[in-house]
Amino acid sequence: MSDDKFNKEYRYNLRHNYGQEGKRANYAPKSCQQILTANQPGTQDNHGCPFRHFSPDNLSTFLVTNYPQLDRGSLEYREIMDSVKNHHYHVACTRLFEVTHNVKKGEGIGNDESVSHPNKWADRSRELER
Repeated sequence: MSDDKFNKEYRYNLRHNYGQEGKRANYAPKSCQQILTANQPGTQDNHGCPFRHFSPDNLSTFLVTNYPQLDRGSLEYREIMDSVKNHHYHVACTRLFEVTHNVKKGEGIGNDESVSHPNKWADRSRELER
């Protein structure tokens, strides 16, 4: 993409989203609940919750491909997929966090808290890396 095309089609929107154009609003990121219940992503979109919006086959492939701690025969994998099957997406997400960060089952992202916001996942992940 050329600089000219980017500036004409995307620059203003990006600057607006970050409060540098227009009314300079500070837009809060969406919580898990908002992501789960609003704006079902289309086939060309790149948003949504993988636990809610991926098909079971795509989710399974995504998990075993991106998280080497999981394999299709493991107890943790079955727990995650069972939670998704029962529409407990935050439970599945929290369990994946525990598995990938070597956190004891049931502790969640800390203080027995389950994942309720994508930013909490990312923030706690960074804390545990240090």
